Amino acid sequence: MHLVGTHMLAEKVVNLRRENEQLKYDQSFKMIEIEDLKQKLALHDAQLKELCSTKDAAAAKERRVGAELSTVWHI
Repeated sequence: MHLVGTHMLAEKVVNLRRENEQLKYDQSFKMIEIEDLKQKLALHDAQLKELCSTKDAAAAKERRVGAELSTVWHI
């Protein structure tokens, strides 16, 4: 009976080690995916900041042109 219990315990240990290795493998791929997503998010954030800056610059230019036109119309 003792050998059967030891054998079953050894099998469980082997299975747990196998599962652990699989989890490590899966985790390494998830970490790669996370890094890829971080890079994409950083790029998206930079593009968004650039677009906001361009939008703000265009709005400021529009206000200047509007002010100039207003001055011309009053002359």
